[in-house]
Amino acid sequence: MIKNRDSLKARASNLSKKTNIPNKYLIQNFMFEALLKRISKSKYKDKFIIKGGFLLSSIFGVNLRSTMDLDTTIKGLPLDRETITNVINEIIRIDVEDNVRLDIENIKDIREEELYSGFEVNLKAEFDGLKTNLMIDITTGDVITYEEIEFKYSTLFDNEIINIMTYNYETIIAEKFESIISRNIDNTRMKDYYDLYMFVHLKWDDINKDTLRKAIFNTSKARETLDYINNANKYIELISDDSRLKALWNSYQNNYEYVKDIKFVDVINAIKIINAMIVPISV
Repeated sequence: MIKNRDSLKARASNLSKKTNIPNKYLIQNFMFEALLKRISKSKYKDKFIIKGGFLLSSIFGVNLRSTMDLDTTIKGLPLDRETITNVINEIIRIDVEDNVRLDIENIKDIREEELYSGFEVNLKAEFDGLKTNLMIDITTGDVITYEEIEFKYSTLFDNEIINIMTYNYETIIAEKFESIISRNIDNTRMKDYYDLYMFVHLKWDDINKDTLRKAIFNTSKARETLDYINNANKYIELISDDSRLKALWNSYQNNYEYVKDIKFVDVINAIKIINAMIVPISV
């Protein structure tokens, strides 16, 4: 266990040299892990379903996927400001003997493209005088096929296992695939394209293809985009030929070392692999 700030800074510096991930992100990750420990020890463990970039960093490796926030969906709890405030306060007060202090700084309303409503919770985190800010998005309304899973999260520095509830791989892929196809040339989130590429190239053998087909159907049905999915070939060609998306991918490559050797055509081919498996989807 890391005992003090000097130890944390030294461990972060060493890992940064190996991964090219800035120190501040690694320290922030350490603080997020402190929150996960508290969630895992709380009576709300099964109600917070972790998703998004933080989960993907654990799946792919922090050197292959960076993030600065924590995304969760909740189930079995009312999504209102008073409840979220009380629940978060109860969670962060749990003592796990890690010398980390967490406090709510503010809570803001969020609305993501009218698909989800929820709250952005900003926390102040402090470890032995070392301070950073954490942002947690809490939403509801997600369709998870067939259900969330218990994921064994391994901490960055000590390889301690934290048992948390998360999206399964198939639901993650389904949401990203649906978003890319339904928004096609308007989807400028290059990380969505990258994530699908990584799943196809690193985790494809771990994917239950029947579950993935059903997850894509359930997600697109809930979002009323089945027509897009059933005509995905057309939209993939639009994406493939779009000069703006190609330029955005080039920029994404320049910003992240782990993307530099992945060409846009490689990403398109990964999307085609997913599409070839699921089309057509019957209504």
